[in-house]
Amino acid sequence: MKPVREQVKKRNLDWMIACKNPTPIEFFRFIQPTHKARAIEKYGKILNEAMRLCKVPDEQSKLKNIKETVNCNSDWDVWLLEKRAVCSNIKFRQGSWLTMISSD
Repeated sequence: MKPVREQVKKRNLDWMIACKNPTPIEFFRFIQPTHKARAIEKYGKILNEAMRLCKVPDEQSKLKNIKETVNCNSDWDVWLLEKRAVCSNIKFRQGSWLTMISSD
């Protein structure tokens, strides 16, 4: 594995272990993925690795419970809607800004 990938993996693992609510949607917000299948696969791998590395029984139990109850597809759909809304808002603001400049 390349050093950059190792750093990203470590950052993702640290996030997963430290996060109070490490659900798929929170993970997607953290990593800002571009492909659904890879994002869901990455979430599963990081969650499994975090459960394996976690030494605190309560934290490990929390991660196992999340693994058993998550719905990655639903969280992906919500995250995608959020992302589109943000992008649309930015485009609208840019358009308004350009209109204000051209009307001067």
